[in-house]
Amino acid sequence: MIKKDNSALTLVQGIRLDETRLQKHQYTFSLLNEAFRLKLIDPETVYNFQFQVMNLLKELISRYTGGESTSVTSDTAESLLCSILYAIDACTSSCSSPEEALRLLREGNITDLYNSGLEQTVKWFNETKELYIEIKKKRLDIKLEAYNLTISEAIPIFLEKYNMVFYAHHAAGSIDYPLVFDDMSLQGVLYIKNYLRHFKLETVFCRYFNEEEISRVLDNYAGLIRMDYKIELINVFELVFNNAAFSVLAGKTSISLLISQEDYKAITRRLTSSSSSSVCHEIDASIRELINRAGISSPDIIDYMNRYKAIFIKRVLHAVDNNTLGSMIITEQQHTPVKSKFSFELGERMSDAGFNLLIKKLKQLSKARDKIGLVLSSANSLYDFIDILISDCFFGEEYCLLFNSLGNLELAVLSKIVFYRELRDEFISFDNMIESYGTDSENEEDEWQKYFVKFLRNLPHNRASSIESCMSEVEYEEISFD
Repeated sequence: MIKKDNSALTLVQGIRLDETRLQKHQYTFSLLNEAFRLKLIDPETVYNFQFQVMNLLKELISRYTGGESTSVTSDTAESLLCSILYAIDACTSSCSSPEEALRLLREGNITDLYNSGLEQTVKWFNETKELYIEIKKKRLDIKLEAYNLTISEAIPIFLEKYNMVFYAHHAAGSIDYPLVFDDMSLQGVLYIKNYLRHFKLETVFCRYFNEEEISRVLDNYAGLIRMDYKIELINVFELVFNNAAFSVLAGKTSISLLISQEDYKAITRRLTSSSSSSVCHEIDASIRELINRAGISSPDIIDYMNRYKAIFIKRVLHAVDNNTLGSMIITEQQHTPVKSKFSFELGERMSDAGFNLLIKKLKQLSKARDKIGLVLSSANSLYDFIDILISDCFFGEEYCLLFNSLGNLELAVLSKIVFYRELRDEFISFDNMIESYGTDSENEEDEWQKYFVKFLRNLPHNRASSIESCMSEVEYEEISFD
């Protein structure tokens, strides 16, 4: 284990490192680059670091091949190098300061730093397992599939398959459930640990409220977006927080998530008749009152709520200005269920082995039409189709060719997925959704979504209208692309 010398924090002539230039991902490299920029290290120090890392890579390749070979494919070598650097980052980023980390890089043995980083990775992994155990005990009894599959399948797969020696930077498994705050700059076990920490905070917050009311809010939300919420990528914390805050604004004296049409009218009158500064003040006061009524005392949960409060206030102000509060406030029996002209049979998902084989085949194909033919003949469920879209099998205009091979019904379903937030605003048109999508900095688009929107923007008006008509008529659980 590396021993840290906290007395050696001030470097040459009192110069200190600019921490804003240091990256969570590739922390050690960014630290060396910043130190070199400030002339705190010389080229020889950088060369020595690289030389020792290459020696570590040779040793790791030998371990990877069981001593049978000293060569591997370039992709494997790159992955093993990333794993080594992940462990070194685990050591340096855990130091008391960047200056202390730089001292270790200048004076220490890189192998020692690597081994210390492996110990830190083991610690993170054990903390992640403890978080998972807590989450299983506190899980919500709701029918949201992404939430339940994350707990019952995705995290167990990670805990079973994570390899901190050869693939420390990988986060094995497929996590679909979206969080309000998810730091995608992190990698490996540290990403999963951070994800579960936020997952736990959101879940514990929701447990302050009646689970039957949470389920009713989800049911009402399904009516609002006219989709089956169970298979949607919905964040429960967001819906619960919103309705809880609006409930206080409605003047209710008890903790409740259920908002009647009369409550909705009272909230609307109160907010639309106030100035922006007054709205901010009222929301701030309502959230403080919510914390008090619910008896929330955890500093971590309160901090998380306050972080989201800034987003919430911004959205409320926008909704007030645009007369779209109806898209944020989930009321009781807000929509009468619409009888669908179309329905989909439940598509059976592929096994993990079958899906991985399909992805391997797709990546071996070079022609877009061959890829499209394989997808349409193999993907039997919406989940599988979406997973293919995010698996880096298609590139650039290949996405548009794939979308053009789908019917209007399938395109309508994809549109509902991409525009699920916008669809809560009953006043916005399909054309406006397409044109404005991506302009909000809060939208984090997947690559396939960018090309999907581009594809829609280039469609003839009559086809776009047909897709819009389908969107208002379909409800689905899964869709077959046969």
